[in-house]
Formats: sequence, C-alpha cells, structure tokens
Amino acid sequence: MKFIFPVIFFLYALSGYAQNVTGKVVDAGTGDLMSGTIVLLIDKSDTTKVNSAYVEEDGVFQFERIKAGTYIFKTLLVGYKITTFEVGIGSENKDLGTIKIAEDLQMQDIVIAEKITRVEQNGDTTNINANAYVTNPDATAEDLVTKMPGITVQNGEVKVNGETVKKVTVDGEEFFGNDALLVLRSLPAEIVGKVQIFDRQTDQAQFTGFDDGNSQKSINIVTKPEKNNGQFGKVYAGYGTNDRYNAGLNLNSFKGKQRISVIGIANNINVQNFSAQDLTSMGASSNRAGPPGGGGSGGGPQGGGGGNSANNFLVGQQSGISTTNSIGLNYSDVWSPKLKVTASYFFNNSTNVNNSIINRQYFLNDTASTIYREDNTSKTQNYNHRISGRLEYMLDSSNSFIYIPSISFQKRNSYQNLLGVNRYITDSLLSTTANNNENRSDNYSISNNLMWRHKFAKKGRTFSANLGSTINVNEVNTTLYSDNFYTDNLVSTRLIDQQGINNTHSYSYRTNIMYTEPISKTGTLQFNYSPTYTKNDANKRVDNYNTSTGEYDSTAIYVSNQLDNYTLTQKGGIGYRYAKGKTNFMVGVDGQNVKLSSTQLFPSTSEIEKQFNNILPSAMLKIKFSDSSNIRLFYRSSTSTPGVNQLQNVIDNSNTLLLSTGNQNLKQEYTNSLFMHYGITSSKKATSSMLFLGINQTNNYIASSSFIATNDTVIENGVTINKGSQLRRPVNLDGYWNVNSFYTYGFPVSKIKSNINLNTGVSYIRTPGTINLITNISNAYALSGGLGISSNISKQVDFNVTYNASYNIVENSIRPQLNNNYFYHLATAKVNIMPYKGLVLSTEVNERLYSGLSTAFNQQFFLWNASIGYKLLKDQSLEVRVSVFDLLNQNRSIARTVTESYVQDTYTTVLTRYFMFTVTYNLKNFKAS
Repeated sequence: MKFIFPVIFFLYALSGYAQNVTGKVVDAGTGDLMSGTIVLLIDKSDTTKVNSAYVEEDGVFQFERIKAGTYIFKTLLVGYKITTFEVGIGSENKDLGTIKIAEDLQMQDIVIAEKITRVEQNGDTTNINANAYVTNPDATAEDLVTKMPGITVQNGEVKVNGETVKKVTVDGEEFFGNDALLVLRSLPAEIVGKVQIFDRQTDQAQFTGFDDGNSQKSINIVTKPEKNNGQFGKVYAGYGTNDRYNAGLNLNSFKGKQRISVIGIANNINVQNFSAQDLTSMGASSNRAGPPGGGGSGGGPQGGGGGNSANNFLVGQQSGISTTNSIGLNYSDVWSPKLKVTASYFFNNSTNVNNSIINRQYFLNDTASTIYREDNTSKTQNYNHRISGRLEYMLDSSNSFIYIPSISFQKRNSYQNLLGVNRYITDSLLSTTANNNENRSDNYSISNNLMWRHKFAKKGRTFSANLGSTINVNEVNTTLYSDNFYTDNLVSTRLIDQQGINNTHSYSYRTNIMYTEPISKTGTLQFNYSPTYTKNDANKRVDNYNTSTGEYDSTAIYVSNQLDNYTLTQKGGIGYRYAKGKTNFMVGVDGQNVKLSSTQLFPSTSEIEKQFNNILPSAMLKIKFSDSSNIRLFYRSSTSTPGVNQLQNVIDNSNTLLLSTGNQNLKQEYTNSLFMHYGITSSKKATSSMLFLGINQTNNYIASSSFIATNDTVIENGVTINKGSQLRRPVNLDGYWNVNSFYTYGFPVSKIKSNINLNTGVSYIRTPGTINLITNISNAYALSGGLGISSNISKQVDFNVTYNASYNIVENSIRPQLNNNYFYHLATAKVNIMPYKGLVLSTEVNERLYSGLSTAFNQQFFLWNASIGYKLLKDQSLEVRVSVFDLLNQNRSIARTVTESYVQDTYTTVLTRYFMFTVTYNLKNFKAS
C-alpha cells in the first residue's frame, strides 16, 4: 500500500498531457530560440480568462488542459513586437508550430548593458543570484549552490564558510524538516532564482525582535515565479554487475503555497538516504576529541546514485556497505490566512555489513606502552519511522501559536564478531579476546512543543511562553560470549557467557517564558525564566550462564546496576538590547540553579544529591560598516549536566579488553564560547569573503580516565582487571580548549568563465585526560587549505575541480616520543559534457593521499567513476545511462582519530568496482505564474 500514493501521483502528473497546446518561438531574423518569452491564450468569449505559459530554454512552450473554443494567442517579450493571431482548439492536442517574432526597431536605441549581479548583502542576509551560475539541464539545487562562494557539502553536511547549515527552507516555508541536504537534493537547479544565506533566529526571538545571538546558519531557496507552479521530479531504476541495483523516485507538486513531495530509494550500493535520525547508531560515531578540522579522516564515496549523479541521496560517510529501502513524504500548505501546516513522514529500513581493522597506540609513561589491534565484523539491521509536523496559527493580530510535534519508532538488531589483540610496544603478546555480541533494541521518542506569543498595544512590548516535553524509551536485550587470554604464554583463560537487558527511560518537561519591554527608541529589556525537569531511569541486569542448571540465572553483579536520576533546573535572567543605525548590541546575564539527585537501587542502595549554582553571562555585537561589509561578535556561557549513562557506575564488558564504566561523582561542565564573523561582499566585482574565529574553553570538562593493567589488578567492588585490559571512566578535568579559524574568498574569472573559491584554516584542540593516574594533555593542531574551480561556461559544459589538504600535528605530554605529524589531501575533478544533442558524458576522479599514519595505513589511491548516457524523446525527458563505479578498483576508507589517551587508525569495508545500466525519466511540467 505504501507505494500506491507515489504511483497515483506520477500518473496524475502524466495525465496533464491530454488536450495540450504546444509550439516553438524563434527570432524572425536569426532563428535563435527565444526562451523567456511569455505567451498567452485569451478566451475570445470571455477575455478575463487568460492562460499563460513560459517559453523554455529549448524554445518550446506548452499550455495544459485547455478547453475547446476560440482563443487569441499573444507573445510578450521586451524589445520584440507583439505577435497575435486567433486559434481554434478542439478536443485534441494542438501544435501551433514555429512562431517567429521580430525585433521592435523603435527600441534599438535602448541599450541594456548590465552585468548580472551575483552577490548582494542586505543587512544580515547574503543574497546570491542563481541566474549568474550555469549548470547542466538535470542538475540539482545541490549542484548549483556548491558553485557559489563559500558553500560546500562535506560528509553529508551543508556548510557555509565552514559553518554547518541547520535548515534549508523553500520560499520561506518549511520543507522536509531540518534535513538541509535532503532539501537541496530534492529540488532541481532550474527552479532556483535566488539563494539567501542568513542566521535564523529562534521563533521567540523572531517574534520579540530581541536578538539574543542564539541563531542557526540557514539557507532559503527563492524559486523562480515561472517555475514554482507545477509538477517536477524524476523516477529511475538501474541494475548492474555483482547483482547491484539502485531505484528511486523524487516527485514534487507545487501549487501556490501547497508543496507535496514524495521521495524513495531501494538499493544495495550504500546510498543511505535521509537524515542521521533515521540511521541511529549506524556506523562509527565521531569523537569530540578527534582531529581538528577533520584532517586525516575520510574515504572514497561509498556508492553511486540514481539519475545524473553518482552520489545522489548519499548522507554522510557511513562505515561498511548498506542495503537500504526508504520512503519520505512532505506536505506544506497555507490552509487559511490564519493557519500554516507542514508535515513529513520518513521510513528507513537498512542492513549494514562492515568489516573493519583498528590499530590503536596508547600513551603511557613507561616501557609498558601498548598497541591494540582489532578485527571487527558486524551486521546491523535498522527499521525507523519518523513523523514530524509544524502548525502555525494566528488567532488574531495580537496572539499566535506554534505547535511542533515529533514521534519516531525504531527497531535495531546488531551482531558483532570481534577479535582484539594487545601487545607491548616491543611487540610481545599481552592479551587477546574473541567476542561475539548481539543486541536487539526497541525504542521510541515523542516530542511536543507549544508556543504562545502575544503582542501588546505598545510597540516592542511582548510576552511569549514555550511549553515542551520529550519522552525517550530505549530497551535493549544483549548477549555476550567471549574467550579471553591474559598472560604471555596464553595459560590464563577466562570464558564469559552472559545475557541481559539494558533499558533507559528519559522524561523531560520544560518551560521558557519571555517578556520584552522597550525603554527607549533604541533600547529594549528582556526578562526570561526557564524551569526544566528531567527524569532518567537506567536499568542494566546481566546474568551469567550456569553450567549446573543450564540457565542464565546467576546475576553478574559487577556489570549490573539500576539508577534513577532526577534533575531540576531553574534558570532566569535579564538582557538589554541596543539597536540604532548600523549598530546592534546585546548584553545579558542569567542565574542558574541545578539540583541533581541520583538514587542507586541495585546492586546496593545509595543516594547522591548535588546542587550547582552558576552565573551565565552573554553578549553580542553586530556592526554593519556598509551595505557590503559587517562584523558579528558573540559571547556565550553554558553548562552541560552529565547524562545518566555517564553517572551509572556499571561496567560495560562488550569488549573485555576495553572495559568502561560511569562515575556518580561527575560535576557539570561550564563552557565559555566566543565567535567572530567578518564578511565582505562586492556586488560590482561579484566577490565574497568571510573570516570566522571560534574559541571554546571548558571547566570541569568531562574527560576520559584510563587505567591500563600491566598486572592483574583488583579495583572497587572486588572487580579484577586482568593484565592487558583497560578500564575507562569519565572524570572532570580543567583545561579543555577548542580554537578554530576559517577564511574563504570567492571570485569569478571571466577569461575562463569560471568561479574560484579559496579557503584556509587553522585549528587547535587541547584535551586533558588521565592514564594510570597520570594526567596527559593531548594537543592537536591542523593547518588546512583548499581551492575550488567551478565552471560557468554553458549548460553543455560543466566541471568542478577541488583540492583540499590538511597537515596535522599531534603532541602529548607524557609520551613525547609518540608525537605524530600526518598529512591528508583530496583532489577531485568532476566533468559533465553534452557534446552532441542528447549525448551526456560524465566522469569523476578522486585522488586521496594519507601520509604519517600507521605503516599499513599510509596509502595513495584513485577513485574513478565514469558514465555515458543518452537523452531520448522530444523533450529529452528520458535518459539511458551506463556507468562504472571505481573503474580502477582502488577504493579505500581510512580514518584517523585522536584522543587524550591514544591515536587510532581505522580501515573499513567499502564498495569496489561495478557496472550499472540506469534508466531515468525526468518530469518537468511547469505552469507560468
């Protein structure tokens, strides 16, 4: 049943071809195609009834579903005479043939010689004119925006000048929720008229007009008037060698404010669609203390997409190879002048298979430094349903409501076979483990948010209240079978055979109340109060296999625990905003009280109560020097309360060589953040540059404390850590710093009809940790740079050439001989050419280099994808294509992770060479607005 709606939608779109009126418009003198001409059909019996259409780039126009009768045909184009004649239309489709329009000689003296303005700065919004950038006929909005200055797509994230874009809207309205990349991949480039980049304020801040600096980088796609009414999209299917397949659809219906979209995929080439919320726990999670700037991490693209790009719908770099079946629906409309509605539904079913090799080197202050190697084979099956919505209701001119519900259900089964080996740095064997794990989980999440906003008669005086709740339930059944060897001669062995549950329930209720009061023409006060109550329950019970009874009936005390955690947060404060002319200034301070209560119910009973009091200042300064340059400075302070899993004092033995546990004595983190943005744009020169600087400093940073046992060691509760194993737990340490700077400059080069984007950045991360009770400071530096050249030649020639490199320096205080410098670069060239009629040639080459990693991980390889296609039918809407992925059969996936206690290199499974034959149908059925 779930496929019926897309099929009906597609058939409905095709049904528009009945009783159509078509034709072509050319220049009477030169024969050139006159795209952009407006053509009209005026009902002769009632001249108030006017049908309009737009002449496309191929010179063709089309009127749809025209009733039989007599009409007056007209052409309208500046600089050309009006052509008009009478048309009789019956019950059949009618072709008006080629219509020639002549220049208006009276207008020859009028010369319009103005360069298309590419970039404009309007206050805090950067406007980029899409008409100044040329793409292939079937390009997506993603292909278009990545030609623009400062916009990139990296590892499934859309970024502007290095900042992650959190939301992409279409004509100011919600479209596919918060999945920015999905929006860009769902829209064709040809409907985009303008791209607006801005910092999106919260709903409360937009209403009150009090800019508190809490904004998200956002993009708004402004559609062309002649392209925002009709149906468009594509359907594709492909099959290849090694039984590889890929099929999908992307169908959209735009009618005024109503937007309906259907997307779907089915493939086994690692195209993992939709957002990360649909892929919970899939692939390796990133470490907060990873390499600055992302240097040294990455790998080749994991698979090809449908239609015209090898990476359509790819979201992020996921480990291993996935088979995915997904479908998504999005609906948005204005039901009345008072009510706006947006809703979306996603279903994702994926099976991920991954083989990985990990090489990890630990920092120790003696000759017992160790090297850990892990060979891991895993399989994960994931089923996810996600429903979200947004309703905006304007009760009257003074009161409005916003309601945002969200619900998701997930079922996940994972299986893991792991072989881990610990060796001394001298290469003598220390310990080994062979683990088999199975986890079966069911979870759901329900979130509701309701906001009431009220305006008083006095301008600037407002009141708003925001009520929210979140419920998260995760229930997991676990099994573990592990053979372990701990001595050099492999005499000492230990067998673990366990089953258990690991359930966590979380409930959160929050309120945010704000009142603004203008105290002058330039100044406004804001008062806020935000109480939050959170309850977390964690229950982990593990039973050992009893050989005498043949049952799992003996509780493993050291890995079992039940903890209830309660947090009550009271936060309130005052802020002052000054706005005059080109200056906008805000300063504020909040007082916060957090009461944390933890009750342990098993294996023993105990209670811990903590209270944290903090002063949280904030400030913001915006100065607009001119229409083309501005600077923004933000300072924020914040706290982070440890989660229930960090507080739960229970050992996780899913890898018996790498044990972990929580810490009930953790304190809150306190972070100071400073950000600076300085941007300059030149409309005349079509250049854009931006400098970004971010500094984060954290007190009571929740770091990692590692104990690596060089001998069998008994720790608290009588638990023995065997020689060659390690135990990690979170602890509070001061001294965490994260400094990141980024500069980008974009400009056109008319001689080669291309746009060039340059970027460079320097970053530094200082991460404290302890190893065997000795404090280690990991300092990670990175210097990065990049160059991008994108063509702006014609629709028949499109190319993108990019080069990005990162040089990374890793230093640690307790073992300087393990300091490491490593280098990573990625060079990419993408070329799409249409040399003759419907012939389409495409190729993409990636060259990757890793240097300075572990010996086995230093690699240089090429990933070469290529395809040849041909467009069929009169409107070239049908395309057949033969493509090859990884032509040289060299694809790799390598990543480096740096923490305060080790440096790790990871090698994971990727797709290798396959050929595929794909058929794509592109639907373009636009009506003039």
